[in-house]
Amino acid sequence: MHKEQFDTALSLLQKLESLLSNSNIDTKWELRITLFSNYSCVHKSKHNYFNALKYVEKAMKIENKLQIESVTTRLNACAILSELKQHAKAFKYASKAVSAVKKGLKEESTSVKLYMLASLSYFSMGTQLEHLVKYEQALTAYVAAKHFNSLLGSETVSTKDLETAILDIESRLQHRATNTLCESLSRASRTRHSEWSVKPSAPSKGKIRKPTFAHVYRCHC
Repeated sequence: MHKEQFDTALSLLQKLESLLSNSNIDTKWELRITLFSNYSCVHKSKHNYFNALKYVEKAMKIENKLQIESVTTRLNACAILSELKQHAKAFKYASKAVSAVKKGLKEESTSVKLYMLASLSYFSMGTQLEHLVKYEQALTAYVAAKHFNSLLGSETVSTKDLETAILDIESRLQHRATNTLCESLSRASRTRHSEWSVKPSAPSKGKIRKPTFAHVYRCHC
């Protein structure tokens, strides 16, 4: 977003905020949620992540008061926290988004909008789990995102991006399994070396007899 567009967007939001402050309409609080969410998106577009987080937290505070579980607000919070490298907190909001989607799907099992939100929520969860080096859980989340993507006529999350993410995670898991196997073999070889080495005998004429042989195994990976 260019500076002129940013300034215009902020000006319009400030006018709306002023109108809401002097209004007594029934939907005042719901409109404030929309207002603060838009403030957040505008600041996020300019990489003002701390300001963006401040406004999305205001939106969620009202939602909690009204007992609203907005998937999009939580996904917005997840995206902002991810940019701030706060992946553990971002994951919590992605999880809340997934929980809200699951609850919605129980009521509307064929909702296209919910399929879209499910795909985005699971993809966001997978991304944060990947940052947290929880690859098995990340893979499960990406596969779920791909499933909901396949139920849609159009892509919410790029199928190519999902497939790339899944292949990357599978590669990392394979690499981890190989490293784990190598470490296990190395530990086993060190144990065998310790058991097979000949222990020194009691001192004789001031000298200690050295072991006559030792087997050393290494894992070449």
